[in-house]
Amino acid sequence: YSEGCNNLIRGCGAGLITSAEDFVKDMGWENEATLEKARSNGIERLLFPDLTEDEKKVVCLLQRTNDLRQDVISVRTGINAGAITALLFQLEMKGVVKAYAGGTYHLMA
Repeated sequence: YSEGCNNLIRGCGAGLITSAEDFVKDMGWENEATLEKARSNGIERLLFPDLTEDEKKVVCLLQRTNDLRQDVISVRTGINAGAITALLFQLEMKGVVKAYAGGTYHLMA
């Protein structure tokens, strides 16, 4: 019953995803080598490539030493405590980091 509507959406340039196969195709991961490259680079970060310079500092730090407390991230990046709170929240909303109890942050693969 929705096939006609779905064809209209797809025909106008929108990405219509009705299955996992559609998603893989739209992301360009049909080739095994391309998918492996995406996995090794971090698929989540490929989906959110628009990181600010400060966000990149945090990501680089967590790549070297994962699961750090917020205060340690602030000191090691040189970003003040108030700004790091907002920045970590933005990274969490983008799916780049995950917050754990006690203010520890984990970089998602």
